[in-house]
Formats: sequence, C-alpha cells, structure tokens
Amino acid sequence: MVIAMVATVMPALSPWPPTGSWSVGATAALLRQSICDLSPLTGELAAAAPDLMLALDQLTAIVMKMRSPTVGWPADTILTPNLLAPYISEEVWNVLERLSQDGLGQRLAPTLPTTMLPIPSLIPRLLWMLASSGYEVMHLVEGGRATVRRPGEAGSVSVIRLVPVLTLATEQDTYALDLVTQADPSPSLWLTPETTISLLDYDLDGSWISIETLTSGVLEVVAQTQPALYEGLTTGWRVQALCPFQPWQTALLRLHLFVADMGVQGGRTALATDPSAALVPAEKPDSTAFTLDDFANTLMDEAAPSTEGILGNWLTFTDEAWVRRFLHSHAQRVLVQGLPKLISSDEAILDEDRELACATLAYQATQSIDGPKALFKHTFVRVPVLVADLWPRFRWYLAQSSERVMQLMGGLPAQVLSPGRGWQQGILSLRPLMQLTTSSKTWIIDLGSGRLLPTLPLALPGDAVIETTQAGDWANHQTIATLIALVNQDLAQYAPAMAELAEGTDVHLRDLAVEEAESLVRLTLHWCFTWAYES
Repeated sequence: MVIAMVATVMPALSPWPPTGSWSVGATAALLRQSICDLSPLTGELAAAAPDLMLALDQLTAIVMKMRSPTVGWPADTILTPNLLAPYISEEVWNVLERLSQDGLGQRLAPTLPTTMLPIPSLIPRLLWMLASSGYEVMHLVEGGRATVRRPGEAGSVSVIRLVPVLTLATEQDTYALDLVTQADPSPSLWLTPETTISLLDYDLDGSWISIETLTSGVLEVVAQTQPALYEGLTTGWRVQALCPFQPWQTALLRLHLFVADMGVQGGRTALATDPSAALVPAEKPDSTAFTLDDFANTLMDEAAPSTEGILGNWLTFTDEAWVRRFLHSHAQRVLVQGLPKLISSDEAILDEDRELACATLAYQATQSIDGPKALFKHTFVRVPVLVADLWPRFRWYLAQSSERVMQLMGGLPAQVLSPGRGWQQGILSLRPLMQLTTSSKTWIIDLGSGRLLPTLPLALPGDAVIETTQAGDWANHQTIATLIALVNQDLAQYAPAMAELAEGTDVHLRDLAVEEAESLVRLTLHWCFTWAYES
C-alpha cells in the first residue's frame, strides 16, 4: 500500500548539528545530574471545566459535519478556516466565552510559574509527549524496518529509529542525551536530510520519503497535537540550570530530532542497541527508570511483523456511531491541547481575529480525521484494515491516553503483597488484550506484543498492594483495584471511544484465503495487571 506523506508547511527543524556540536564523552551522565527551573510543559487540561468541554464537543461536532462530503459543497470547493468560520461562529464564541470565565484561561496559559525539576524527571514526560503525538511517530521512535537509500547508493533494508536528543546549552558547554537510551548520542549513525527511505513495517510502507520530509512531517504533527513540545523542538526553553561543579546559570534546553540507521537487527526494534563504543557514557543510566525501551521491548522479537492466521484477516468496523465517536474524541483531544494558543492578555486583538484563530484551531484539529487514509491520519477505521495493522494502532491509542497508562504498559519494577503470600519483587505490567469472538471461536491478541494467546493471562488480584518508587505517588502503596480504577479514569477522559470497547463493538472479518463470506465478529478490549518475576 502506498502511503502519501503529508505536505509540510512547517518551518524546518533546527539545523542539522554536525558531529562534535557537543563534547564527546559522558555528557549524558552530567545532564542526568542537572537541575533546571522550568514552567510545566502542559497547562491544566480543561476536563475540570464541564461547560468548556461541552462547548468544545459542540465545536468539534459542527466542524466534522461541515467537512463531511454529505454537506453538499461544490466538488471544486477547497475548505479553509475562513470559509468555515461563518458557519461555526456560534460554537466558536461559546468556546471563547467559556475560556474567559472563572480564570480558566490563566490555568491553561503557557506562562505558568516555574518549578525546579531534575532533568531525569523530564525524560518520561518528554518521551510520552513525543510518542503520543502520533502513531507513526511512536513507531519511528521505537524503531522499525525501512529500505534506506543514501545519495549515490543502492537501497538496503535496515532498522531505523527516530532519535530525540535533549540538549542543555550553557555559555561554556553543551550537554546532550538520547532520550530513549539515556546515553550519549551517536551522531555517526544519523542519516543526512537528503537520504531517502521507504518504511516497511505494518501499513506504513510507501513511496520514498526524504529524511528531511519525514522529520518535517513529524514536526507538523507535534505542532498540532503537542504544541508545548513543539516549542522545545523549534526555539527551546530558556531556563535557569544548575549543573555539577557549576553555578546557577542561564541555559537553553532544547529537543532535536534525528533519524539513525541502526543496521540489521535481530529483533524488530532497535532500542536495545548499545551506543558506539567511543560514546559509551561514564555512568550508566538508572536501570530501573522508565524509558521508551521498556514500552517498545514488549513487542515481539521478530524481524518482520506477523500476518499469520487471524492477523492476516481483514477487519471492517460496522458500527458507524462508534466510528464517529472514535474520530470525534481524537479531534477534540487535539483541540484541547491547542487551547493555550487562544489565551492572550492583549485586549487590542479584534474579535474577528480571535474568532478566526479559534476556527483555524478547530479546522486543524479535524485535519487528521478527514480525507483519505495516509501517514499521520486516523481514518483507518473507515476502511478494511489488516488485524496485524490494527493491534499496534490500538496499542498506541491506549498508550497516548496518559503518561501513566504508557508507563504501566511498559512495566514498573515493583514489589507486590498479595493476600496469603509474602512480598515479591518483579515487574508490574498493564496488559491490554483484544478479543475477537464469533459464534464458534475466540481469538485473544496481546496488544502489548501482538502475540496470540490461548487464554486470558493470570491477573493479579484486586486486593494485592503494590510498592514502587519508579512512578508518582499515584502508584505507591495502592491496591490493584485502585490502579485499574485510575486506568479506567484516564481512558474514559482521554480516549473515551477506546474505553467503550470494553463493552465491545461489531465488526466484519474476512479471510481472503477462503471463499466464505465475511463473518460477523464481536471485538472487545480487556485490560488487567499481570506480574513477572525478576530473573
């Protein structure tokens, strides 16, 4: 399947830093020991303001309706925010009026008080913000197969990885670390902007895309879905920083994106690859700290995704009401993330300019759910999709709901005390499962790994108690029942259409290898906590 890359209109990423733009050595170790004074990367979400959420819900619905092919626009009409604005004016002003009430604008404003934060505490948040910006973005950060064609060379299959590099630049030095490995970056592995690739895994395979186009496309997605992170990728954050053996000083904290060629790997992902021997940090990162390695390494250790058995069947969603709710909830989530853009203390801004800004934000929020299926699109629910392509997408929709859910899916080093047993050390994992049921057969797919399971896994009892220092207070000394309630809360708030699948939805399943007609299947999601003992 050929996947068309989104046209990029965003400014280019930061100039490609040449090798040596930071000192070779243990800069990652020093950065992990530093502290910075930084405003929260995200303002308080609007979920606590029901009136605003209702207004956003109505605005999302009217924009989706006006962009529908059934509205009757002339075939040659190109929809723009300016064209839509008069038709959605009432809903736009409902949102703007709610924003001005009860100080909500101040709670969402990007200029919040600063807080002293150790750099390691930023890493999980930055990783989640980047990975949650888009399904393809998370796939690229984890690492996947692609045909790589350097200028003047023939193409060869390799594992590539989107590398997020965090830098802290002071007047004297620049420190850098790879957010995924938490080690020093390896610039020798980075592909140049003019190198072209063709993605091979799942339904991401497509035409040749230059590294520059790919990273610009990622930047465009981040700008829409995680605007607070977009600032870090373009201008960076001016902070007060305290590094070991140095005084407090003004510094620039910034995130850069590169694409690395990890070579031919034995496994499906490249995240376990050690950095170049010349760049091994003097101090290894804390092995118990959460990184995207933990999340990605739940995947199957295969050279290519499996499409055997049920995974090779085509699935079609038949519940149109659920499909609309699924697309609506994603667009509204993007709209909420963009609300700080509408906050301004400048009373000289004209009402029509405020109205157009809000209409533009709503238009952009629905871009990813409108039109044909393509890279960085969410319209796969409107066309037949391979089960092998569906489960990793569902995995992303669950993980992007909250930083907490992604961290739990990746696994937490912890101790558990179950009734009738002593304390046990191991890994606590949230296990999301997709169940497909016909009148005569049931398939269970582990959404964390893509494996087919013969039965549901053994879940920890609800009255077992967890002790861990690798997450916030929400996780320590809590029962499993409490953690399940927190997961349910996050899914209901940030991914409501996915939460609905706990009750199930009807789909059609088709095996092209047989002549039988499509069969009606019930698709249901389950999630539970399981325990793995440390080896």
